[in-house]
Amino acid sequence: MTPAEVFNGRITKAAEAAAGGPVAAVYQFNLTGEGGGEWIVNMGDGTVAEGTDEDAECSITLTAEDFIAMVSGEVAGPQLFMTGRLQVDGNMALAMQLGTLLR
Repeated sequence: MTPAEVFNGRITKAAEAAAGGPVAAVYQFNLTGEGGGEWIVNMGDGTVAEGTDEDAECSITLTAEDFIAMVSGEVAGPQLFMTGRLQVDGNMALAMQLGTLLR
């Protein structure tokens, strides 16, 4: 599984399902290392796209390897955050709601 497959599959489906819901936030994901990239997840309109959005309310940065481990359930997001392997810029409350999106 690659980050692109996760964003184009699971996360796109979750964003589409959440569109128009109570969390209309825009997330910026910055994945570093091999297989990494940048993705914008707009929960308001249910879209996922490659690229950057400087106005995103919450930016998440981690390695592509840690991202795959997190979405696979091998490691918890809070554990990555507490060990400094996952960085959050912007609205921390929105970052805490990502568990639902990434499952």
